[in-house]
Amino acid sequence: MYDTVRMNNKKNKLKIFIFLAIFAFMIAIGFYFLYSKKNAVNFSLEQPNVYTDALKITAGSVELLIKPLDAVAATPETDGAETVYKDTYAKTDIRQRIDNYLIKEDIVLKEAGHPAEFRFAISADGLVAQAEANGDLGFYSIENKTREMNEPHPLDRIFTIPAAFLIDAKGIKSSVRDVSMAYVDGVLTFKPDSAWLAAHPYPIVLDPSVEISILNLYSHPIEGDDWIVSFTTSGKADLLISPNDAVTIADDEFVSLWCGNKQIQPQILAGDGIFFKDWECLEISKVIHNTKTAGDHTLKFQFGGEIAYAYNHFTGDRRYAWGENTGWINASSTHETLTVTDAGITGYAWGENIGWLKFDYDGVAGATNTTADDWGVVNDGNGNLAGYAWGENIGWLNFDSAHSQVVINRDSGDFGGYAWGENIGWVNFQHTLSNYVVRNLDTPAVVTYPAGAIGSQSVMARGQAWRRGADITERGFKYGLSETDTWTKSESGNFKSGDFELLLENLTPGTAYYVRAYATNSEGTVYGAYVLFSAESTHKGSPIIFKRGTILKEQIILK
Repeated sequence: MYDTVRMNNKKNKLKIFIFLAIFAFMIAIGFYFLYSKKNAVNFSLEQPNVYTDALKITAGSVELLIKPLDAVAATPETDGAETVYKDTYAKTDIRQRIDNYLIKEDIVLKEAGHPAEFRFAISADGLVAQAEANGDLGFYSIENKTREMNEPHPLDRIFTIPAAFLIDAKGIKSSVRDVSMAYVDGVLTFKPDSAWLAAHPYPIVLDPSVEISILNLYSHPIEGDDWIVSFTTSGKADLLISPNDAVTIADDEFVSLWCGNKQIQPQILAGDGIFFKDWECLEISKVIHNTKTAGDHTLKFQFGGEIAYAYNHFTGDRRYAWGENTGWINASSTHETLTVTDAGITGYAWGENIGWLKFDYDGVAGATNTTADDWGVVNDGNGNLAGYAWGENIGWLNFDSAHSQVVINRDSGDFGGYAWGENIGWVNFQHTLSNYVVRNLDTPAVVTYPAGAIGSQSVMARGQAWRRGADITERGFKYGLSETDTWTKSESGNFKSGDFELLLENLTPGTAYYVRAYATNSEGTVYGAYVLFSAESTHKGSPIIFKRGTILKEQIILK
């Protein structure tokens, strides 16, 4: 299988995470920057003079209005760092606290007799809402019209309203299943379970959901650079940041942990885990590692019951195709990935002048290109591409037209040839800027050939390995008395693509063996199919035994 072609395009993306639990709002700001000309985003909060007016959050061109329904027009009172709206509902108070990046609003049920449900009108123009599998409600940008909105992408999510829970006077927390949450026609309704309320002491508060959000999901440091991951948390819980694999442990060294401008001293656990008990930060946090060796690395963030990941990938080149009428088309964007397999290509490429190009209808490689819901760019397994990609602003892009075909070189991994778009003309994958050519790094392609020079105690094992973008550092053969790898014969070095052979010795005469070729490069190890051979017997022939009375015919010669 071909591996993932990474993308390196940085899109200015504002993310606002709104943590709204039935009676608690938690708003945190995160920024994604794409173009340097957009290196600032205006953010403002307008707190209402009376509780029944809308809370207004403005960030760049995004505006969110949250207006309580069925409430009383209570005026605010100050209580230390908090603002209190008393008796906004029957038997219910509101407490608010505003910090640099956060508004925390608790709705406190003081005693029985409070409303059975609480409703909020939400105005969020330019967004589409979708219920998530974990009970959250996500709001997604519809600015990018080249993606199908029935399949919203995680990177387009601007607001999140997490599933809510309750906390009673003794600190007992409910399950999110004890609070129903429905969003219909712009109205969000929370309804706590009456049986849970009846079984727990007042006052009862709907606490902010504990949540963690990674602001810069992908990073691309080179050797010696700092890998800085910014994140936000809502609520208080134990924080654990740990390398997700052995490579990350070996290649990245912890430097520091920060809450806003304050450096925090965490506990360092076995396996390079970073632990801080009862973490609570009202600002943007960051964790810094130094990348000793560039590569694919992953950090796992655990906060309360929430889990999130941050990724570190480096590629020394930027990979583009070029069209006279389209400009550069980026196949290494941070926001999407192209995945190349022996069956085809899936994912998106980004053109600054044309928007997104989608490479497969349903994200499953191997389309037939025969119907409106079965199209895509396909691969014959040898790097010869065919089929179509689609862009809403340009139409179809043909990878195997009558005059040119796009191919992937099995040795170098480089793309070559031209794709044809009826509305845009030719898109060139083989321009002369070598460090801009679209290149796919993958594990080797390996074939096992029939054995040669078979003797009674030795045989010449033969195979073929294609490097597919990265030099082969080890190649050889695995063999045994069945399709199991009992013995190995190998060689190490820096090998190009091609045939190779190694002599297998100390075989048992007259014995059958199974052998398969393998090869390793920086992307991994691949094995060919097993091939059966039998070592020769040491006997040149078998004895002939005549029974008594056997008569040989004339001209029979025994040798």
